[in-house]
Amino acid sequence: APAHLRAHVPLTPVMTVQASVTHLHTVPAGETVSYGGLWRATRDTPVATVGIGYADGYPRNATGRAEVLVAGQRRPVLGRICMDQLMIDVTGLNVQPGDPVTLWTQRELTVTDVAAWGGTVEYEVLTGVGDRVERQMGETP
Repeated sequence: APAHLRAHVPLTPVMTVQASVTHLHTVPAGETVSYGGLWRATRDTPVATVGIGYADGYPRNATGRAEVLVAGQRRPVLGRICMDQLMIDVTGLNVQPGDPVTLWTQRELTVTDVAAWGGTVEYEVLTGVGDRVERQMGETP
C-alpha cells in the first residue's frame, strides 16, 4: 500500500447514537428476557425496552456484553439484541418512555467499546448504521 495509506491518522470521534425508551416493565424473579431466555432475573428487575436493534446497525454479536448510557449511568443490555429493540436494566433510575438512551458517544461509551463487544471493528459498526436511524448534524460538545 502507498505510504499515505499506511500512516496512522488519529481520528476524533464525533458521532453519538441515541434511541428512546419505548416501554417499561418489571420482570419478576425467575423470568427471562428476549429470545432464547439468555438472561434470567435473579430478583424483580425494572427493565426498559429501547427502540433500536441490529436492523439499525447495533451489533447483534454484542449480546451478553453490551452496555448503554441511561440517566447518566452505564447499564447492561439484557438478553439477546433483537432486530428492532434491546432491553436494559434500569434498577434505581427514574426512567420514563421517551427518555434518551445513548448507544455510543465520544467519551463515556465509544464506538470502540461497541465494536469490541460485537467482535468487530469500528468501521463496520459505523457503516452499519441503517437508514431508519435519524441523522442530526450539529456541533460536537
